[in-house]
Amino acid sequence: GVRARQTEDALLMEKRMLEKAVQQTKKTVDFYDYKAGKIEDQLKGYSDHIQRLAEDRVQNAAALENTQRRLSDVRKSSQQLMGTLDDRRGGLAQLQIELEKERWLSRNATISSAVLVYKELLRRVTVSAQFVLQALGLMTSNPYTSDQKFQVMLPGFDSMVPFEHALVHPG
Repeated sequence: GVRARQTEDALLMEKRMLEKAVQQTKKTVDFYDYKAGKIEDQLKGYSDHIQRLAEDRVQNAAALENTQRRLSDVRKSSQQLMGTLDDRRGGLAQLQIELEKERWLSRNATISSAVLVYKELLRRVTVSAQFVLQALGLMTSNPYTSDQKFQVMLPGFDSMVPFEHALVHPG
C-alpha cells in the first residue's frame, strides 16, 4: 500500500505539473497566436500601404510625364512667342522709322510749299507794286534796254536800292 500510495501521489503530482505545463503552454500558444495575429494585421497594413504607394507612384509618374509634356509645350510656345515678339519689335522699329521718314517728308513738304507760297506772294506783290508804280509814273526807264526798274531808298542805305532787293531784304 504505501508504495502504491506514494507512486499514486507522485503520479498525481506529475499529472498536476503536466496540466500546469499544458495550461502554461496553451497560454503561451494563445499569446503567440495573438502576437501572430497582430503581426499579420501589421503586415496587412504594411502591404496595403505598399500597394497605395505603388499606385501613387504610378499616378505620380503619369502626372510627372504629363507635367513634363506640358512644360515642353509651354517652352515651345514661349519660344514661338519670343520669336513673334522679336518679329513684331522689328516690325515696330521699321514702322517707327517709316513714320519718322513720313514726318520728315511732311515737314519738308510743308516747308517747301511755304517757300513756294512765299515766292508766289513775293512775285505777286512785286508785279502789283510795279503796276502801281508804273501807273503812278515812278518807274525809271533804262534807255539802253526795255527793262524798267524801280528803285527805293531804304533806311540804312546811302543810295537807291532795286525794288526786288528791298522786298527780299527789307531794311
